[in-house]
Amino acid sequence: MTNLFAYTLQNYLNDSYYMLYHHDLPTSHPHPAFSWGHLSRLAQFSHKMRRNDSVTVTFVGGSVSSSYCQNPSVTCWVAPVSDWLREQNPQVQIINNAVGGTTSRTTAECFDAMVGKDADLIFLEYSYNDRFGIDPAQQQQGYELLVRKLLKLPHQPAVIVVHWWGPKHDCLTLVSKEEAEARSPDHSHHQCAMTLWNSTEDRIQNIVQRYGVQSISFRNAYWAEIDAEVDGFLPEQTLMPDLIHPSMRGVKLLGNLVIRFLSDASAYTAKHDHAVKVMTQVMPKPLFIDPALDELSNTCTRGNALQDMKMHTVDWYWVDGKKPGFQTDVPGASLVLMVMLPEDLQVDRLSLGYLASYENMGWAQVECLGACSCPVLKIDANSTARASQEHFATFGVEKQETGDGCVLKVTTLYMSSAVNGGHKFKVSSVAWSSGGSDSATPSVSQHGVKANADLFEADQAMSLGSD
Repeated sequence: MTNLFAYTLQNYLNDSYYMLYHHDLPTSHPHPAFSWGHLSRLAQFSHKMRRNDSVTVTFVGGSVSSSYCQNPSVTCWVAPVSDWLREQNPQVQIINNAVGGTTSRTTAECFDAMVGKDADLIFLEYSYNDRFGIDPAQQQQGYELLVRKLLKLPHQPAVIVVHWWGPKHDCLTLVSKEEAEARSPDHSHHQCAMTLWNSTEDRIQNIVQRYGVQSISFRNAYWAEIDAEVDGFLPEQTLMPDLIHPSMRGVKLLGNLVIRFLSDASAYTAKHDHAVKVMTQVMPKPLFIDPALDELSNTCTRGNALQDMKMHTVDWYWVDGKKPGFQTDVPGASLVLMVMLPEDLQVDRLSLGYLASYENMGWAQVECLGACSCPVLKIDANSTARASQEHFATFGVEKQETGDGCVLKVTTLYMSSAVNGGHKFKVSSVAWSSGGSDSATPSVSQHGVKANADLFEADQAMSLGSD
Protein backbone atom coordinates (compact mmCIF):
# COMPACT_ATOMS: atom_id res chain seq x y z
CA MET A 1 0.00 0.00 0.00
CA THR A 2 1.35 3.41 -0.88
CA ASN A 3 2.09 6.00 1.74
CA LEU A 4 -0.36 8.79 2.41
CA PHE A 5 1.25 12.14 3.10
CA ALA A 6 -0.63 14.96 4.80
CA TYR A 7 0.20 18.57 4.06
CA THR A 8 -1.19 21.16 6.43
CA LEU A 9 -0.94 24.79 5.34
CA GLN A 10 -2.07 27.43 7.80
CA ASN A 11 -2.66 30.98 6.73
CA TYR A 12 -1.66 32.93 9.84
CA LEU A 13 -3.43 36.04 8.59
CA ASN A 14 -6.83 34.69 9.51
CA ASP A 15 -6.18 31.17 10.83
CA SER A 16 -7.68 29.48 7.76
CA TYR A 17 -6.75 25.84 7.45
CA TYR A 18 -6.11 23.79 4.34
CA MET A 19 -5.76 20.05 4.82
CA LEU A 20 -4.18 18.72 1.65
CA TYR A 21 -3.66 15.03 0.97
CA HIS A 22 -1.40 13.74 -1.77
CA HIS A 23 -1.24 10.22 -3.16
CA ASP A 24 1.64 9.06 -5.33
CA LEU A 25 -0.57 6.43 -6.97
CA PRO A 26 -4.19 7.11 -6.00
CA THR A 27 -5.62 4.22 -8.01
CA SER A 28 -3.62 1.69 -5.99
CA HIS A 29 -5.35 2.70 -2.75
CA PRO A 30 -8.84 1.17 -2.61
CA HIS A 31 -11.70 3.31 -1.32
CA PRO A 32 -15.28 2.00 -1.59
CA ALA A 33 -17.98 4.07 -3.26
CA PHE A 34 -20.56 3.02 -0.65
CA SER A 35 -20.33 2.64 3.11
CA TRP A 36 -23.29 0.61 4.37
CA GLY A 37 -23.00 1.08 8.12
CA HIS A 38 -25.84 -0.09 10.38
CA LEU A 39 -28.85 -0.92 8.20
CA SER A 40 -31.69 -0.98 10.76
CA ARG A 41 -32.89 2.59 10.12
CA LEU A 42 -32.52 2.27 6.36
CA ALA A 43 -34.47 -0.99 6.54
CA GLN A 44 -37.31 0.78 8.36
CA PHE A 45 -37.40 3.48 5.68
CA SER A 46 -37.33 0.91 2.86
CA HIS A 47 -40.14 -1.03 4.52
CA LYS A 48 -42.31 2.13 4.62
CA MET A 49 -41.49 2.80 0.99
CA ARG A 50 -42.59 -0.68 -0.09
CA ARG A 51 -45.90 -0.23 1.74
CA ASN A 52 -46.42 3.19 0.11
CA ASP A 53 -46.58 4.81 3.53
CA SER A 54 -46.30 8.56 3.83
CA VAL A 55 -42.60 9.33 4.37
CA THR A 56 -40.50 12.50 4.47
CA VAL A 57 -37.10 12.79 2.83
CA THR A 58 -34.99 15.80 3.80
CA PHE A 59 -31.89 17.16 2.08
CA VAL A 60 -29.41 19.08 4.24
CA GLY A 61 -26.23 20.66 2.89
CA GLY A 62 -24.68 23.56 1.02
CA SER A 63 -24.94 25.06 -2.46
CA VAL A 64 -24.16 21.74 -4.19
CA SER A 65 -27.60 20.66 -3.00
CA SER A 66 -29.38 24.00 -3.24
CA SER A 67 -27.97 26.64 -5.62
CA TYR A 68 -29.20 25.26 -8.93
CA CYS A 69 -32.17 23.22 -7.76
CA GLN A 70 -34.64 25.88 -8.87
CA ASN A 71 -32.99 26.41 -12.28
CA PRO A 72 -34.60 24.09 -14.86
CA SER A 73 -31.68 24.57 -17.29
CA VAL A 74 -29.15 23.25 -14.77
CA THR A 75 -31.01 21.57 -11.88
CA CYS A 76 -29.10 19.70 -9.14
CA TRP A 77 -28.66 16.12 -7.98
CA VAL A 78 -31.60 16.47 -5.58
CA ALA A 79 -34.00 16.56 -8.56
CA PRO A 80 -33.32 13.12 -10.15
CA VAL A 81 -33.13 11.48 -6.73
CA SER A 82 -36.45 13.03 -5.71
CA ASP A 83 -38.07 11.94 -8.98
CA TRP A 84 -36.87 8.36 -8.46
CA LEU A 85 -38.15 8.29 -4.87
CA ARG A 86 -41.59 9.50 -5.98
CA GLU A 87 -41.69 6.85 -8.68
CA GLN A 88 -41.16 4.20 -6.01
CA ASN A 89 -43.70 5.73 -3.65
CA PRO A 90 -46.08 8.59 -4.59
CA GLN A 91 -46.50 9.35 -0.87
CA VAL A 92 -42.94 10.65 -0.51
CA GLN A 93 -42.68 14.25 0.68
CA ILE A 94 -39.44 15.99 -0.35
CA ILE A 95 -38.02 18.83 1.76
CA ASN A 96 -34.85 20.55 0.56
CA ASN A 97 -33.37 22.41 3.53
CA ALA A 98 -29.94 22.86 1.94
CA VAL A 99 -28.62 26.42 2.15
CA GLY A 100 -25.67 27.72 0.16
CA GLY A 101 -22.67 29.01 2.07
CA THR A 102 -23.40 26.97 5.20
CA THR A 103 -21.35 24.28 6.92
CA SER A 104 -22.23 21.40 9.22
CA ARG A 105 -21.49 23.73 12.12
CA THR A 106 -24.15 26.16 10.85
CA THR A 107 -26.83 23.47 10.82
CA ALA A 108 -25.74 22.09 14.19
CA GLU A 109 -25.99 25.57 15.77
CA CYS A 110 -29.34 26.38 14.09
CA PHE A 111 -30.70 22.85 14.03
CA ASP A 112 -34.37 23.53 14.79
CA ALA A 113 -34.48 26.39 12.28
CA MET A 114 -32.82 24.42 9.46
CA VAL A 115 -33.91 20.77 9.91
CA GLY A 116 -37.47 19.48 10.17
CA LYS A 117 -38.37 17.03 12.92
CA ASP A 118 -40.44 14.61 10.80
CA ALA A 119 -37.77 13.21 8.47
CA ASP A 120 -37.61 9.47 7.79
CA LEU A 121 -34.53 9.75 5.57
CA ILE A 122 -31.93 12.53 5.60
CA PHE A 123 -29.26 13.18 2.97
CA LEU A 124 -26.34 15.10 4.45
CA GLU A 125 -23.98 16.90 2.02
CA TYR A 126 -21.23 19.01 3.59
CA SER A 127 -17.98 17.39 2.45
CA TYR A 128 -17.15 20.28 0.14
CA ASN A 129 -18.22 23.25 2.26
CA ASP A 130 -16.56 21.90 5.38
CA ARG A 131 -13.13 21.92 3.74
CA PHE A 132 -12.70 25.72 3.48
CA GLY A 133 -11.32 27.96 6.22
CA ILE A 134 -12.33 25.73 9.14
CA ASP A 135 -10.07 24.32 11.83
CA PRO A 136 -10.12 20.51 11.26
CA ALA A 137 -10.88 19.81 14.93
CA GLN A 138 -13.82 22.20 14.94
CA GLN A 139 -15.07 20.78 11.63
CA GLN A 140 -15.19 17.32 13.20
CA GLN A 141 -16.93 18.65 16.30
CA GLY A 142 -19.58 20.45 14.27
CA TYR A 143 -20.18 17.47 12.00
CA GLU A 144 -20.40 14.98 14.87
CA LEU A 145 -22.80 17.23 16.80
CA LEU A 146 -25.02 17.50 13.70
CA VAL A 147 -25.04 13.72 13.13
CA ARG A 148 -25.98 13.10 16.77
CA LYS A 149 -28.86 15.56 16.55
CA LEU A 150 -30.12 13.98 13.34
CA LEU A 151 -30.07 10.51 14.85
CA LYS A 152 -32.05 11.73 17.88
CA LEU A 153 -34.98 12.98 15.77
CA PRO A 154 -38.34 11.37 16.72
CA HIS A 155 -38.78 9.27 13.55
CA GLN A 156 -35.30 7.75 13.98
CA PRO A 157 -34.36 8.66 10.41
CA ALA A 158 -31.79 6.93 8.30
CA VAL A 159 -28.88 9.29 7.58
CA ILE A 160 -26.96 9.04 4.30
CA VAL A 161 -23.84 11.17 3.90
CA VAL A 162 -23.26 12.27 0.30
CA HIS A 163 -19.66 13.19 -0.53
CA TRP A 164 -19.38 15.54 -3.49
CA TRP A 165 -15.92 16.10 -4.94
CA GLY A 166 -14.07 18.70 -6.97
CA PRO A 167 -10.42 19.46 -7.72
CA LYS A 168 -10.48 23.13 -6.78
CA HIS A 169 -8.86 23.93 -3.47
CA ASP A 170 -7.05 27.18 -4.24
CA CYS A 171 -3.77 25.28 -4.23
CA LEU A 172 -2.33 27.50 -6.95
CA THR A 173 -2.56 30.45 -4.57
CA LEU A 174 -0.67 28.47 -1.95
CA VAL A 175 2.04 26.76 -3.99
CA SER A 176 3.54 27.34 -7.41
CA LYS A 177 2.64 25.22 -10.40
CA GLU A 178 6.21 23.85 -10.37
CA GLU A 179 5.86 22.77 -6.74
CA ALA A 180 2.47 21.23 -7.46
CA GLU A 181 3.93 19.21 -10.31
CA ALA A 182 6.93 18.21 -8.19
CA ARG A 183 4.61 16.83 -5.54
CA SER A 184 2.68 14.82 -8.12
CA PRO A 185 4.91 14.18 -11.17
CA ASP A 186 2.72 11.36 -12.48
CA HIS A 187 -0.33 13.64 -12.51
CA SER A 188 1.18 16.97 -13.48
CA HIS A 189 -1.69 17.64 -15.88
CA HIS A 190 -3.74 18.30 -12.73
CA GLN A 191 -2.38 21.57 -11.38
CA CYS A 192 -4.11 20.84 -8.09
CA ALA A 193 -3.27 17.15 -8.04
CA MET A 194 -2.14 17.15 -4.44
CA THR A 195 -5.66 18.04 -3.35
CA LEU A 196 -7.57 15.36 -5.23
CA TRP A 197 -7.90 13.29 -2.08
CA ASN A 198 -10.12 15.53 -0.02
CA SER A 199 -9.17 15.11 3.62
CA THR A 200 -12.51 16.51 4.80
CA GLU A 201 -14.27 13.49 3.28
CA ASP A 202 -11.81 11.21 5.02
CA ARG A 203 -12.30 12.95 8.37
CA ILE A 204 -16.07 12.74 7.96
CA GLN A 205 -15.76 9.01 7.28
CA ASN A 206 -14.40 8.57 10.81
CA ILE A 207 -17.72 9.91 12.07
CA VAL A 208 -19.70 7.88 9.51
CA GLN A 209 -18.11 4.67 10.77
CA ARG A 210 -18.47 5.67 14.41
CA TYR A 211 -22.23 6.14 14.12
CA GLY A 212 -22.98 3.44 11.57
CA VAL A 213 -24.66 5.80 9.11
CA GLN A 214 -24.38 5.29 5.35
CA SER A 215 -22.22 7.23 2.91
CA ILE A 216 -21.86 7.67 -0.86
CA SER A 217 -18.60 8.93 -2.40
CA PHE A 218 -18.48 10.51 -5.86
CA ARG A 219 -14.68 10.59 -5.63
CA ASN A 220 -14.31 6.90 -4.88
CA ALA A 221 -16.94 5.78 -7.38
CA TYR A 222 -15.48 7.59 -10.39
CA TRP A 223 -11.82 8.05 -9.48
CA ALA A 224 -10.48 5.57 -12.06
CA GLU A 225 -12.27 7.43 -14.87
CA ILE A 226 -11.27 10.86 -13.52
CA ASP A 227 -7.63 9.86 -13.11
CA ALA A 228 -7.50 8.31 -16.62
CA GLU A 229 -9.15 11.43 -18.10
CA VAL A 230 -11.90 9.38 -19.68
CA ASP A 231 -14.21 11.41 -21.90
CA GLY A 232 -17.23 12.46 -19.86
CA PHE A 233 -15.26 12.65 -16.61
CA LEU A 234 -13.02 15.63 -17.31
CA PRO A 235 -13.41 18.51 -14.82
CA GLU A 236 -14.74 20.82 -17.52
CA GLN A 237 -17.43 18.20 -18.27
CA THR A 238 -18.52 17.25 -14.76
CA LEU A 239 -18.22 20.68 -13.13
CA MET A 240 -19.53 24.18 -13.63
CA PRO A 241 -16.95 26.82 -14.65
CA ASP A 242 -16.32 27.55 -10.95
CA LEU A 243 -14.93 23.98 -10.59
CA ILE A 244 -17.07 23.56 -7.47
CA HIS A 245 -20.68 22.85 -8.42
CA PRO A 246 -21.71 19.90 -10.61
CA SER A 247 -22.65 20.56 -14.22
CA MET A 248 -25.56 18.76 -15.86
CA ARG A 249 -23.17 15.87 -16.49
CA GLY A 250 -22.03 15.93 -12.86
CA VAL A 251 -25.63 16.08 -11.67
CA LYS A 252 -26.46 12.99 -13.74
CA LEU A 253 -23.44 11.07 -12.44
CA LEU A 254 -24.08 11.94 -8.80
CA GLY A 255 -27.82 11.42 -9.08
CA ASN A 256 -27.39 8.00 -10.70
CA LEU A 257 -24.89 7.04 -7.99
CA VAL A 258 -27.31 7.93 -5.20
CA ILE A 259 -30.17 6.12 -6.98
CA ARG A 260 -28.01 3.02 -7.40
CA PHE A 261 -27.26 3.07 -3.69
CA LEU A 262 -30.94 3.40 -2.77
CA SER A 263 -31.92 0.64 -5.20
CA ASP A 264 -29.28 -1.74 -3.84
CA ALA A 265 -30.25 -0.91 -0.26
CA SER A 266 -33.93 -1.52 -1.00
CA ALA A 267 -33.22 -4.90 -2.59
CA TYR A 268 -30.97 -6.03 0.26
CA THR A 269 -33.24 -4.90 3.09
CA ALA A 270 -36.28 -6.46 1.38
CA LYS A 271 -34.47 -9.79 1.22
CA HIS A 272 -33.29 -9.57 4.85
CA ASP A 273 -36.17 -7.47 6.14
CA HIS A 274 -36.84 -9.15 9.49
CA ALA A 275 -33.22 -9.76 10.42
CA VAL A 276 -32.20 -6.15 9.70
CA LYS A 277 -35.19 -4.44 11.33
CA VAL A 278 -34.74 -6.18 14.69
CA MET A 279 -31.15 -4.95 14.95
CA THR A 280 -30.72 -2.13 17.46
CA GLN A 281 -28.56 0.87 16.61
CA VAL A 282 -27.02 2.18 19.83
CA MET A 283 -25.89 5.80 20.10
CA PRO A 284 -22.16 5.67 20.92
CA LYS A 285 -20.33 8.09 23.18
CA PRO A 286 -19.15 11.28 21.49
CA LEU A 287 -15.86 11.00 19.65
CA PHE A 288 -14.84 14.65 19.24
CA ILE A 289 -17.25 16.75 21.31
CA ASP A 290 -17.64 17.31 25.03
CA PRO A 291 -20.55 15.18 26.33
CA ALA A 292 -21.95 18.28 28.05
CA LEU A 293 -22.13 20.08 24.70
CA ASP A 294 -24.25 17.22 23.38
CA GLU A 295 -26.87 17.97 26.04
CA LEU A 296 -27.19 21.68 25.26
CA SER A 297 -30.56 22.95 24.05
CA ASN A 298 -30.14 25.32 21.09
CA THR A 299 -32.28 28.24 19.96
CA CYS A 300 -31.33 30.05 16.76
CA THR A 301 -32.62 33.15 15.00
CA ARG A 302 -31.72 33.58 11.33
CA GLY A 303 -33.18 34.87 8.10
CA ASN A 304 -35.95 37.48 8.29
CA ALA A 305 -36.58 36.65 11.95
CA LEU A 306 -33.23 38.25 12.75
CA GLN A 307 -34.74 41.65 11.97
CA ASP A 308 -37.04 41.31 14.99
CA MET A 309 -33.96 41.40 17.25
CA LYS A 310 -32.80 44.81 16.04
CA MET A 311 -32.73 47.54 18.68
CA HIS A 312 -30.56 50.15 17.02
CA THR A 313 -28.29 50.50 13.98
CA VAL A 314 -25.84 53.06 12.66
CA ASP A 315 -24.70 52.53 9.06
CA TRP A 316 -26.03 48.96 8.86
CA TYR A 317 -28.68 47.81 6.38
CA TRP A 318 -30.67 44.65 5.74
CA VAL A 319 -29.75 42.37 2.80
CA ASP A 320 -32.24 39.86 1.34
CA GLY A 321 -31.42 37.00 -1.00
CA LYS A 322 -29.65 33.67 -0.59
CA LYS A 323 -27.53 34.95 2.31
CA PRO A 324 -29.73 37.40 4.24
CA GLY A 325 -28.47 39.42 7.17
CA PHE A 326 -27.49 42.81 8.55
CA GLN A 327 -24.57 44.26 6.61
CA THR A 328 -22.30 47.29 6.70
CA ASP A 329 -19.45 48.41 4.47
CA VAL A 330 -17.87 51.09 6.63
CA PRO A 331 -15.79 51.13 9.83
CA GLY A 332 -17.29 52.49 13.03
CA ALA A 333 -20.80 51.18 12.22
CA SER A 334 -22.76 49.78 15.16
CA LEU A 335 -25.51 47.14 15.32
CA VAL A 336 -27.38 46.45 18.56
CA LEU A 337 -29.42 43.25 18.89
CA MET A 338 -31.63 42.09 21.76
CA VAL A 339 -31.46 38.41 22.71
CA MET A 340 -34.30 37.43 25.03
CA LEU A 341 -32.98 34.67 27.27
CA PRO A 342 -35.16 32.51 29.56
CA GLU A 343 -35.30 33.51 33.21
CA ASP A 344 -33.86 30.18 34.38
CA LEU A 345 -30.70 30.56 32.27
CA GLN A 346 -27.65 29.26 34.12
CA VAL A 347 -24.23 28.99 32.45
CA ASP A 348 -24.64 29.18 28.70
CA ARG A 349 -23.09 30.23 25.42
CA LEU A 350 -23.94 32.54 22.55
CA SER A 351 -22.98 32.11 18.90
CA LEU A 352 -22.89 34.94 16.38
CA GLY A 353 -23.17 33.82 12.75
CA TYR A 354 -21.27 36.02 10.29
CA LEU A 355 -20.16 35.90 6.67
CA ALA A 356 -16.53 34.94 6.08
CA SER A 357 -15.48 35.76 2.53
CA TYR A 358 -12.50 36.69 0.37
CA GLU A 359 -13.33 40.18 -0.90
CA ASN A 360 -13.79 43.50 0.93
CA MET A 361 -14.27 41.90 4.36
CA GLY A 362 -13.30 43.68 7.59
CA TRP A 363 -13.12 43.26 11.35
CA ALA A 364 -15.82 43.70 13.99
CA GLN A 365 -15.93 43.82 17.77
CA VAL A 366 -18.67 41.99 19.72
CA GLU A 367 -19.73 43.01 23.24
CA CYS A 368 -22.40 41.73 25.63
CA LEU A 369 -24.43 44.38 27.48
CA GLY A 370 -27.63 44.51 29.50
CA ALA A 371 -28.53 41.31 31.32
CA CYS A 372 -25.48 39.30 30.27
CA SER A 373 -21.70 39.48 30.21
CA CYS A 374 -19.16 37.84 27.92
CA PRO A 375 -15.58 38.31 26.69
CA VAL A 376 -15.04 41.14 24.22
CA LEU A 377 -14.41 39.47 20.87
CA LYS A 378 -12.79 40.73 17.71
CA ILE A 379 -13.66 38.90 14.49
CA ASP A 380 -11.79 38.98 11.18
CA ALA A 381 -14.29 38.16 8.42
CA ASN A 382 -11.63 38.08 5.69
CA SER A 383 -10.85 34.61 4.33
CA THR A 384 -8.19 33.48 1.88
CA ALA A 385 -10.11 30.29 1.15
CA ARG A 386 -11.96 31.99 -1.74
CA ALA A 387 -15.28 30.80 -0.36
CA SER A 388 -18.20 32.76 1.08
CA GLN A 389 -19.58 30.91 4.07
CA GLU A 390 -21.36 31.45 7.35
CA HIS A 391 -18.99 31.00 10.27
CA PHE A 392 -19.65 31.30 14.00
CA ALA A 393 -18.02 33.12 16.89
CA THR A 394 -19.03 31.18 20.00
CA PHE A 395 -18.45 32.41 23.54
CA GLY A 396 -19.53 31.73 27.09
CA VAL A 397 -22.11 34.09 28.55
CA GLU A 398 -23.34 34.71 32.10
CA LYS A 399 -26.65 36.28 32.96
CA GLN A 400 -26.61 39.31 35.25
CA GLU A 401 -29.17 39.96 37.97
CA THR A 402 -30.44 43.14 36.35
CA GLY A 403 -31.75 43.81 32.87
CA ASP A 404 -34.52 42.48 30.65
CA GLY A 405 -32.41 40.82 27.99
CA CYS A 406 -28.95 40.14 26.66
CA VAL A 407 -27.81 42.92 24.33
CA LEU A 408 -25.23 42.19 21.63
CA LYS A 409 -23.39 45.16 20.20
CA VAL A 410 -21.43 44.62 16.98
CA THR A 411 -19.10 47.43 15.91
CA THR A 412 -16.96 47.36 12.78
CA LEU A 413 -13.30 48.27 13.29
CA TYR A 414 -10.95 50.42 11.23
CA MET A 415 -8.42 47.66 10.65
CA SER A 416 -8.71 45.30 7.71
CA SER A 417 -6.95 42.13 6.54
CA ALA A 418 -8.50 42.38 3.08
CA VAL A 419 -6.15 43.05 0.19
CA ASN A 420 -8.16 46.12 -0.78
CA GLY A 421 -8.62 47.25 2.84
CA GLY A 422 -12.39 46.64 2.84
CA HIS A 423 -14.64 46.86 5.91
CA LYS A 424 -17.66 44.77 4.90
CA PHE A 425 -19.25 42.75 7.70
CA LYS A 426 -22.49 40.76 7.69
CA VAL A 427 -24.32 39.26 10.69
CA SER A 428 -26.47 36.32 9.60
CA SER A 429 -27.69 34.61 12.78
CA VAL A 430 -27.66 34.52 16.57
CA ALA A 431 -27.89 31.28 18.55
CA TRP A 432 -27.85 30.55 22.25
CA SER A 433 -27.62 27.28 24.16
CA SER A 434 -28.69 26.20 27.62
CA GLY A 435 -28.63 23.08 29.73
CA GLY A 436 -24.91 22.33 29.75
CA SER A 437 -22.24 22.72 32.41
CA ASP A 438 -19.28 25.06 32.80
CA SER A 439 -17.09 22.58 30.95
CA ALA A 440 -19.39 22.76 27.95
CA THR A 441 -18.43 26.37 27.21
CA PRO A 442 -16.42 26.06 23.98
CA SER A 443 -13.29 27.86 22.91
CA VAL A 444 -13.63 31.05 20.91
CA SER A 445 -10.76 30.26 18.57
CA GLN A 446 -12.56 29.50 15.33
CA HIS A 447 -11.89 31.34 12.06
CA GLY A 448 -10.63 34.86 12.64
CA VAL A 449 -11.83 35.23 16.25
CA LYS A 450 -9.74 36.75 19.01
CA ALA A 451 -11.08 36.58 22.58
CA ASN A 452 -9.01 39.45 23.91
CA ALA A 453 -8.44 43.15 23.44
CA ASP A 454 -4.88 42.98 22.02
CA LEU A 455 -5.97 44.81 18.89
CA PHE A 456 -7.96 47.57 20.57
CA GLU A 457 -5.19 50.14 20.84
CA ALA A 458 -4.11 49.62 17.21
CA ASP A 459 -7.68 49.99 15.97
CA GLN A 460 -8.25 53.04 18.13
CA ALA A 461 -5.17 54.64 16.62
CA MET A 462 -6.53 53.89 13.11
CA SER A 463 -9.86 55.40 14.09
CA LEU A 464 -8.24 58.59 15.35
CA GLY A 465 -6.05 58.77 12.26
CA SER A 466 -9.09 58.62 9.99
CA ASP A 467 -10.69 61.72 11.49
